Amino acid sequence: KALVDWYDKSRNRVPVLVTAEGVYSIDTSVAAASAATLMVALDGDPNTGRFATVGIDNSLYVGLGSGSILRFTINPDGLLQTMDIGPPGDGLVSARQGYPTFLLSTPSEWLLVAYGGNDSNKYASIFMIDTSVILEDEETGKKYMPWHHLYQHATDNIPIATLGYSTEDDGIARIHFAAIGASAGGVAHIEEPFSNPSQTATAKYQATSVLRLPD
Repeated sequence: KALVDWYDKSRNRVPVLVTAEGVYSIDTSVAAASAATLMVALDGDPNTGRFATVGIDNSLYVGLGSGSILRFTINPDGLLQTMDIGPPGDGLVSARQGYPTFLLSTPSEWLLVAYGGNDSNKYASIFMIDTSVILEDEETGKKYMPWHHLYQHATDNIPIATLGYSTEDDGIARIHFAAIGASAGGVAHIEEPFSNPSQTATAKYQATSVLRLPD
């Protein structure tokens, strides 16, 4: 599901493999199956772990097929700590429910999440999660990070399969995304995604775009 540059429980930088069944640290000095060490078990849902990523705060973020997103950190004692960062409160409205399909770290505090759009009457969304803030629900005591709406796709049952961030050659931040249908897909972008719309006149949504991916 994902291969990222993160830490083992000794806080050494290592390749970390995320599967639906668990998060594994990889010892590249061992050329055998024993090179993989299970750090934490996951639920095995086929949609768990999709495009897990490391945030600007050096935490590992893993989406679950159940809909939640887990944040993993390692303290100085080598203990793996887990936090469910949302969706906050009692969850999302029915039309936007589902599971994360792509997680993307950006150079700022924002973690971008493509979410939902995986069934009839379910519409794909892009949310911005503020990883610099941890809040607590007054009623439930649950800790979470603030989620902000960025985009909702107009057609149901079409997931967002890919996210990309760029400033290209003009210095303008853009979020590129690809929405994949049954027989065709479309790529679009949103300019200045981290700017308050009331404070800029240039931010806009562009209905077509180009998303370059590595081979």
